[in-house]
Amino acid sequence: MHSIPKDIRLLSWATAIRWIGWGVFEAFIPVFLFAFANSYAETGLLSSIYNVVFLFMLPFVGLLADRVAAKSIILIGLIIYPFIGLSYFLAGATGIVLFVVIARALNGVSYAFYGIGSATYIMCHSPKN
Repeated sequence: MHSIPKDIRLLSWATAIRWIGWGVFEAFIPVFLFAFANSYAETGLLSSIYNVVFLFMLPFVGLLADRVAAKSIILIGLIIYPFIGLSYFLAGATGIVLFVVIARALNGVSYAFYGIGSATYIMCHSPKN
């Protein structure tokens, strides 16, 4: 039986740590978003920004992944994450909903890069048999 390559194990651990951290925060996102909305419908609209941007970005990032190294795609996605946190912080500190919109949109963009980059990297570096 072949062992899992070290770089794939490292990427898997990094992804697990990311999901644990995000999972703790994600439970509070609906409450956070509702603080900026006047109704449940507006909360849903704020929440859906992530999904719409994510789905819109997938084909473009997929095309880019055919031309650029998977590590670069992953790094682009990870470089965006601090700006997501900053946008959420500014939204909470100032009460301006535009920062929530920016955070949700950046989150969709960054996860498209990270998700496709990770999947591409694992596919290209996994043992063939």
